[in-house]
Amino acid sequence: MAPVHGGGILKAAFPAENVESEVRLDGVRILLAEDLQLNQLVLVKMLHILGCHVDVADNGLEAVERFGSADYDLILMDCQMPCMDGLEATRRIRELEHGHEHPVVIVACTANVLQSDRERCLEAGMDDFLCKPISLKDLHDAVERWVPGGEGHVGQRRGAAMATPTSG
Repeated sequence: MAPVHGGGILKAAFPAENVESEVRLDGVRILLAEDLQLNQLVLVKMLHILGCHVDVADNGLEAVERFGSADYDLILMDCQMPCMDGLEATRRIRELEHGHEHPVVIVACTANVLQSDRERCLEAGMDDFLCKPISLKDLHDAVERWVPGGEGHVGQRRGAAMATPTSG
């Protein structure tokens, strides 16, 4: 098996021309909360292909801490992580931003695909739901849906209506 690092395999697997859009995602600030390193590597590479700036949190507790120290356009939140799961991290983030005019968009990224899983994510305060494995197109569409226009949109995030579930 060939090593995944170095970008060659990932770049071939996720060519940018597979995504059709006139909307640029350059400069969009994303917090990725994901505990598995391979998933981190793949999602970060995909987000970089789309032009996004990405910070990574290894668990829910770290996601809450990073949220408190930086502005993000969107958070991609795994649901099952050590220390604190994505549902609890989302609840804590919503408590921290209580009263903010433009709460951050939180999108679940999970292998849990049942309707009841989606409902738990929404009840915890998440805005959208992506099923793993996530395609480059589905990732692009989710970011574009919630962060119109890319650059400089921190604080202008709630323009889209709640989306239907997206699957890869």
